[in-house]
Amino acid sequence: MAYGCATVFQSALYRTNATVIETPDMIMVIDPTWLPHEVEAIREQVQRKRAGRPLYLLVTHNDFDHLIGCGAFPDAIVIASATLADASAEERAAKLRQIHEFDAAYYVTRRDPVCYPDPQIIAASNGQRLRIGQFTQLTFWLASGHTADGMFALVEPGGIWIAGDYLSDFELPFIEHSAASYEETLRIASSILHERQPTLLVPGHGDPTESTEEMKRRIAVATEHIGQLRLAVGNGITGSEGDAGSKGDAGNIWNPGDVETLEQLRLAHGFQSSNTDDAHALNVRIIRAELQAASGRGLEGRGTETLS
Repeated sequence: MAYGCATVFQSALYRTNATVIETPDMIMVIDPTWLPHEVEAIREQVQRKRAGRPLYLLVTHNDFDHLIGCGAFPDAIVIASATLADASAEERAAKLRQIHEFDAAYYVTRRDPVCYPDPQIIAASNGQRLRIGQFTQLTFWLASGHTADGMFALVEPGGIWIAGDYLSDFELPFIEHSAASYEETLRIASSILHERQPTLLVPGHGDPTESTEEMKRRIAVATEHIGQLRLAVGNGITGSEGDAGSKGDAGNIWNPGDVETLEQLRLAHGFQSSNTDDAHALNVRIIRAELQAASGRGLEGRGTETLS
């Protein structure tokens, strides 16, 4: 899919997007992914278009599906968030293990090494800017909530907003890190849309859009979904021994919340599957833990699962 100076390569798997952006000063690859022939198509595009320009590789976050093709661009200057760069050896090994397990499960062989990216350019604060050459400027914002290490980038010229795993046209919020942080990221998204007026939004999964109204809709849908989850889960946070519910390890009382609404929210996810059910369950556990922590009742009920 071509959008001016951006070409979006959408994988057959999870409708995951990789993007190649050309400016007079550079070529940039974002989140190259999934299958070997898909990564090869991205590499071929870069080779055809590069014409001696420097190559940059931007990694929006460290879910393994966004790392899987990074080894195809060994001479790229890597850009990522400070949190991604600071990942522990154990976390890095776990991400690589997920890639190897995926490849083994589907008998996939790759010509390129599997590697955790080593960023040379670190995005550490909201509004941080990077000037490349005479014409190109990138602006970064930290975007946690889905994961701890996410980032937004706006590439100019072109007004291309790289959103990582936020603002899909069909995928509702997958909260793997923090619901409160996710809501803050959505507030940042609203300010980007209002103040910077991007001309193209590229999410990590699903269709890009050039429509400002569609960008607004996606922000509103995600915000409303988390708000409804908070209300439904909050109905299960109770305060006395007389309330119906279960007692957790910390002695606090809780019940499942507004079960009917939670079921409706589970079914609202696009492409219903065990993956979306697991994501919904994790959303509920994280929100419950945050509500309980805020009310002084501990962290009972929180799981330790992570999704990719």
